Amino acid sequence: MNRFSPCLAAVAVVAFLGGPGRAADADALKGSYSITDSGMKITLTFDGAGAFTVKLKDDVAVEGTYKVDKDTVEITDKKGPAAITDKGPGKYKFAIDKDKKTLTFTKVSDEAAGRATALTGMPWKAE
Repeated sequence: MNRFSPCLAAVAVVAFLGGPGRAADADALKGSYSITDSGMKITLTFDGAGAFTVKLKDDVAVEGTYKVDKDTVEITDKKGPAAITDKGPGKYKFAIDKDKKTLTFTKVSDEAAGRATALTGMPWKAE
């Protein structure tokens, strides 16, 4: 059994994104990535232009913005039932493997403990 619940995962992902970044930088994360926690699929999608969504199964749980600077992303949750809007943005180092199949996060700073646990708890697989 995984260390965190699907709700915590959604919260962690939601807090993960922040303000608009340069298009070339934001494009570095473009795509959809997922994890499965306690049998629930959680999908994190970056649009390549500074917006992200988190879905639990097929339901949108968080919508927000993100800003990429080299290998660091700042995430700001804007709305949604699992959005963390009272803790400010979260900042994470990210790495995408050379085959672009796996995305991992390492917390730099984030006051939302649940979001941090969800983002860093396991690798995200490319869709």
